[in-house]
Amino acid sequence: MGDFNIHVDRPDLPVVAKFLSTLVSFGLTQHVVEATHIDGHTLDLVITRSSDDFIYDSFVSDLISDHFAVISVVRAHKPLLLKKKISYRCFSAIDADELASDISQSPLVCIPASSIDGLLLQYEAAVTVALDRLAPMKTKMSIGRPSSPWFSGDIVAARCRCRKLERVWRRRRLTIDKDILLYHIRQLRLLMNDTKALYFKSKIVEMGNDRRGLFQLLDRCLSRNRVSKLPVHADPATLADRFGRYFDEKIVNIRANLDAMYAPSVDLSSSVPNSLLSVFEPVSPAEICEMVDKCPAKSSFADPIPTNILKKIIHVLAKPFASLINLSLSSGVFPDSMKLASITPLLKKASLNPEELSNFRPVSGLSFLSKLLERVVLRRLTSHMLSLDLMVPVQSAYRANHSTETALLRVMNDLLLAVDKGDGAALVLLDLSAAFDTIDHTVLLSCLECRFGLKGVVHDWFRSYLSNRRQSVRISGKSSSPSPLLFGVPQGSVLGPVLFTMYLSPLDDIVSLFEVLRHYFADDTQLYKRFRILADGSDKRAAFSCLSDCVKSTNSWMIINKLQLNAGRTEMYSLLPLPALENSNRYRRPWTSATSQSLRLRLKKTWA
Repeated sequence: MGDFNIHVDRPDLPVVAKFLSTLVSFGLTQHVVEATHIDGHTLDLVITRSSDDFIYDSFVSDLISDHFAVISVVRAHKPLLLKKKISYRCFSAIDADELASDISQSPLVCIPASSIDGLLLQYEAAVTVALDRLAPMKTKMSIGRPSSPWFSGDIVAARCRCRKLERVWRRRRLTIDKDILLYHIRQLRLLMNDTKALYFKSKIVEMGNDRRGLFQLLDRCLSRNRVSKLPVHADPATLADRFGRYFDEKIVNIRANLDAMYAPSVDLSSSVPNSLLSVFEPVSPAEICEMVDKCPAKSSFADPIPTNILKKIIHVLAKPFASLINLSLSSGVFPDSMKLASITPLLKKASLNPEELSNFRPVSGLSFLSKLLERVVLRRLTSHMLSLDLMVPVQSAYRANHSTETALLRVMNDLLLAVDKGDGAALVLLDLSAAFDTIDHTVLLSCLECRFGLKGVVHDWFRSYLSNRRQSVRISGKSSSPSPLLFGVPQGSVLGPVLFTMYLSPLDDIVSLFEVLRHYFADDTQLYKRFRILADGSDKRAAFSCLSDCVKSTNSWMIINKLQLNAGRTEMYSLLPLPALENSNRYRRPWTSATSQSLRLRLKKTWA
């Protein structure tokens, strides 16, 4: 709708005839048939699809300036708000001191059990009894409304004032009343903008160095909230079972394909570290408080209490938690009750089709206490590997100060240095299919023992951590039947990603044999090699041949170790300075460092 500045009341004019023909060709209908200008022409139009029965009527009303107002009556109604029955606890009304007092008087603190399972039962019972008294379970009908957290009482008062002034103006129709109304509307708009800006500024300050939270806040500001997409379904339980079968069958099929493949053996000589890790250092209540304070406030449905409230009373639970964790560390047993993962299917990319189950990845939801136990183990494992320099130096994931930024800086710096000196570079990007889910537990335990020196109780603990795990897909409160997790490490856990990088560490020994530059980020591998630009192209062919042999050996190792290389997403690129691309036979001089700032690169895909 708007002022099109076309006299549609004159169909004899060529431009009008062409415009009306265009509307017909696109299946559109123009609804205004009266003059909308003081000169008697129809300039202001309302256009809809002919197939839409949206406009009930359009007519011309009062004169505004040299145009009349066009009023359209539309067939529309206020959208119905989603209503559902929910059960909840009013956690916001809980007094943390009173909750801590109740738990401190429970058997968990006064008469703690001597076994891991006993402590877990006491913990759940103590928290449940305290919550039932302070925040009993309630049931109500929930109505979904748009969230405006910045909306304040001052804005409500200002809106009421504007509505009151509007009623006065409509009743008396005085110019002074209209001017007063417009002034207060402008003030309301300024107040809303200032309040919203102040709210988001305070949120940005609260984020601090939390990059992920900052980007999520930016998405909310730009109305780019991510909506969890799922396939069309009538029953959540049926869809959960369908996802559960798919995730299980996918791994079974990948493993079967890998078992059927032949790959030549790859000889790797690895020496056991001089210093072994056979006993875990006990954890103290003070360390528990410190680690809980640094943990993100994420909760799982398996948690008896939200993490943000648990942080407020951790001084009471630190000692029981320390006793439970120390029993696990000293006995080499990971509790079976903590091994059931609640799987949430997440769409890999928002642009993918949600009807295809292959476009979803399984993310495990585990209890906070199980993750806390994993964090304690990870701290001791990391200290052991750092002291013996066992980490792959070019792995930029799941390590402090090794992020996507450091990975990009490393790879881009090496490529730019090559081009800056007049050389070219060949880059191979390797991708794995369901890498975390196909890991062989026997191979992993052998790697932990022989390559990283985990022995005794420590090795027994990891064997217990990997064995008898189960997973269940959960959708809209409905869960599928639990299925055994025979392979892989759980995505969403604390130790899972680190164990994957340890499992993949022997791959670096193979790549280093080919004198190829490399960098790893989780399951993504970047291999690249520099070459001189010669007239006959011999050095470039040698570099490509070297990379090809390296990829073949890498693929053989992966097949033997039950990892599947995704050939469809593995790509190879050549990177050349611009003069070499324009005319490689007339290449005169290398690029100097002074010209590197304005260096133009062209990434040319040569093989996929």
